[in-house]
Amino acid sequence: MRSSSLTLLAICLAFGLGACGKRAEGPATMSAPAAAVASDAAAPKSEAATAKPSGRDPATTAAAPPALTMPQLAYSYSAEIEASADTLPGLVARHEAACRAAGASVCQITAMSVASDGGVRAHIGLRAQPDWLQGFRGRLSVDAQAAGGRVLKSNAVSEDLSRQLVDTEAALRAKTLLAQRLEGLLANRQGKLTDLLEVEKQLSDTQGEIDAARSELAMMRARVATSEMTLDYSAPAALGAVWAPVSQATKGATGVFASGVGMLISVAAAIGPFAILGGLIAWIVRRAVAHKGGKGAVRKD
Repeated sequence: MRSSSLTLLAICLAFGLGACGKRAEGPATMSAPAAAVASDAAAPKSEAATAKPSGRDPATTAAAPPALTMPQLAYSYSAEIEASADTLPGLVARHEAACRAAGASVCQITAMSVASDGGVRAHIGLRAQPDWLQGFRGRLSVDAQAAGGRVLKSNAVSEDLSRQLVDTEAALRAKTLLAQRLEGLLANRQGKLTDLLEVEKQLSDTQGEIDAARSELAMMRARVATSEMTLDYSAPAALGAVWAPVSQATKGATGVFASGVGMLISVAAAIGPFAILGGLIAWIVRRAVAHKGGKGAVRKD
């Protein structure tokens, strides 16, 4: 009786442990078909999450606006300054010195003249970097006031060289490509001598056009990179200078009168001998006629 009870207890314990094992393995493990289904379902999500675009969206690319380029502008400035005749030369010298002190890489004097005809006039032409020129232009009014003068006029003009730059660059590329092809033809040396000479002449002409295009391109780029300015200075004429035209006219009239008298003397000197000779001949003729008439009257008596 006791042994049968122990046997029954052992059987119950065995069944209980088996059930607990199944409950522990159920949540942690999965059958093969279920695992396959789960992996197939998770795969698209994983690929969608990790996939990277290979390029831009065509629709987005087509809708993107074209890149904008800055216009290539060449600026030219001018100013007219008035000051007294005593202070104007010093003002001109200060502006010239300011440009030269900045250095040739920043500012260059392109023209300069000073004239004095009653009043004082001067002219300075320069080309400089835009930043330096902006500060120089800002000080013009202060410099003129310090010299007892003023800025009468200031002007700024710009020229858009964008189209010319693009056209010149395109022409330069085309000419360079043509020159390369012509050089290739000469290197192969195929064809008649006359044809090779014609190709060589065309290559020489093309190279000349390339050099001219490069020079023009460099000049336009320099105009864009720097700005030019002209300064015209003037001083009011003094009271004596106001009557200078009258004095000059009087001197001119005296000169004209003297020139006329000199011309009359020259004419008299030229025709004088002929006039004397003609008068002498006329006197002789009259004497001869009178003497002949006297003889005729005596015979008639």
